[in-house]
Amino acid sequence: MMMQAHTGILALLWTLSPLFAQGGAHSDACLPLYPLPGSTMIPPATSIAFRVGTLLRGQGLLNSVIVSVKGAASGEHGGSLHVAVDGTTVLFNPAVPFVPGERVDVQIAFNPPFGSTGMPKPVEYSFDTGYPVKTHPILTAAPAGGLQLFRDGAGIYGGTRLRNLAADTLPSGFPAITVTTRNNPPPLSLFLSDFPFDPSVHYTPYLMTLNNDGAPTLIKRSGNDCFDFKRQPNGLLTYYDIGDFCFYAMDSSTMAVVDTFRCGNGYTTDNHELLLLPNGHALLLAYDAERVRMDTVVKGGDSAAIVYGSIVQELDSGKNVVFQWRSWDHFRITDAIGIDLTKPVVDYVHTNAIEVDADGNLVISSRHLSEITKIDRQTGDMLWRWGGKNNQFTFTNDTAGFNWQHDIRRLPDGHWTLFDNGNFHFPAPYSRAVEYVLDEQHKTATLFWQYRHSPDIFGEAMGSVQRFDDGSTLIGWGATNPTATLINASGGTLLELSLPAGLFSYRAFGVRSGDVATSIPPIRPSPEIPVLEPAYPNPFNPSTVITYRTASGGHVRVRILDPIGREVEVLVDGWEAAGTHAVSWNASRYASGVYFCLCEVGGAIMTTKLVLLR
Repeated sequence: MMMQAHTGILALLWTLSPLFAQGGAHSDACLPLYPLPGSTMIPPATSIAFRVGTLLRGQGLLNSVIVSVKGAASGEHGGSLHVAVDGTTVLFNPAVPFVPGERVDVQIAFNPPFGSTGMPKPVEYSFDTGYPVKTHPILTAAPAGGLQLFRDGAGIYGGTRLRNLAADTLPSGFPAITVTTRNNPPPLSLFLSDFPFDPSVHYTPYLMTLNNDGAPTLIKRSGNDCFDFKRQPNGLLTYYDIGDFCFYAMDSSTMAVVDTFRCGNGYTTDNHELLLLPNGHALLLAYDAERVRMDTVVKGGDSAAIVYGSIVQELDSGKNVVFQWRSWDHFRITDAIGIDLTKPVVDYVHTNAIEVDADGNLVISSRHLSEITKIDRQTGDMLWRWGGKNNQFTFTNDTAGFNWQHDIRRLPDGHWTLFDNGNFHFPAPYSRAVEYVLDEQHKTATLFWQYRHSPDIFGEAMGSVQRFDDGSTLIGWGATNPTATLINASGGTLLELSLPAGLFSYRAFGVRSGDVATSIPPIRPSPEIPVLEPAYPNPFNPSTVITYRTASGGHVRVRILDPIGREVEVLVDGWEAAGTHAVSWNASRYASGVYFCLCEVGGAIMTTKLVLLR
């Protein structure tokens, strides 16, 4: 049955272009986003997404697209079509899930005017659904003694604001913080959350911020273990609740929950990462447990093994999945390092971090591959692989390399930091914070800086590295003590503190005095849609002109952002009448690279990518 989309499916939502897009699909192409053609082990609850060019957008696109979906066992599937906030990504949501283990055929066609020359051509492809295993998310590789997945008991939620309270006024069960070094540290808010690996350790889960003498300033008691507690660029505080398998976002002053983030397409959200982007999008991870005949993969493998793959998803501001990447489509199970592939449960990838590169593409850290991978944000193709069995880079000034690492991050100058857990360093394991300079053209990775504790510390799981503008670095040591160390640019220790023995924090985040959260107003559909035209020229050197149209008078704000969402320059900030307006940006003071123009008109936000070439 061919189903044509109708105009009443969804309100027109095309006010926000994808902030980090590499340019949409060509006007004569229809690009399947997920499931990929020929992919297997797809959850039966999946939706289907594809992207077209920008000749028609929003409601006009829905008037032209025709989608036919048929399962080999379940037959023809009706459902709903709508366009994501970017205006070019179309999502088909089946009315009922597919049947596990069936072949699904997808046909996408376009009625006039898309049938004319230069418009998308019809596309046909298939994918296979799998038999997903319902399990809890994997936290991390557990030390001896086992891994506590979540804490039983009544969920107790209540925010409490504290300001340098004495220890005897703290709530019962709040963990004692031990400061071992304090050498004139700068003002700091340190974000931690406590949990044990050993279920016999008595504790109460808390989200906490500490000042630079270890005193709590903001705490929240939880009924479940919490992870990845941090402040997002827009000022919201977010954390993962392992009892609810989702991320919560809280107001920073009241700690009241104001939003929730979960993966789509039938995947259970993983605890390792949530990144909120300047355009209102969110990046998340999921672990996908599937039954795999490992006896066909390795000698002695289990014929009914549970194998965990990794999923990367991008949600738009409407919580639609607008990008999805699956390890099953790109990594081999035998790429794993240090994992016994004959066990009944195999976690072969263990992706634990996502970062956005300057060109808008994604970079992920996969612990059990000892690999950092760069992924094309449009196609999902692997652009390069750094570390592990498939390493494409030559390490310079570093004979050790990294292994079982965490927390890959891009610095403003283009360098990369990560926490090298170092489980397989020889002759004995040790952990360190490292900074590399990557030459992507010549495939070299040069060690620019490292910090090893004296004596060495080994955090066999978890961990983080955060660089501040003054060159100081905050290191979260993961599954060990001390919990966190703040060092200056010369490597001198400014602050070091620990949770009680047996309690750990997945990461350690800091907010320094003077750091300002980026204000990101909520995205609302508008009956009077403004338009942001593509900048011209683009690419440019050193000036480009940005043109926008407003349907009515109102406050207009036009800003330039760098690829990680930091404000570079404000071009317009004031009231403007209805009509067409143009503003020029002279970027002669800035380095070559990708920038983004964010245009805010009333409740609408529009973005366009700018490429400065020198």
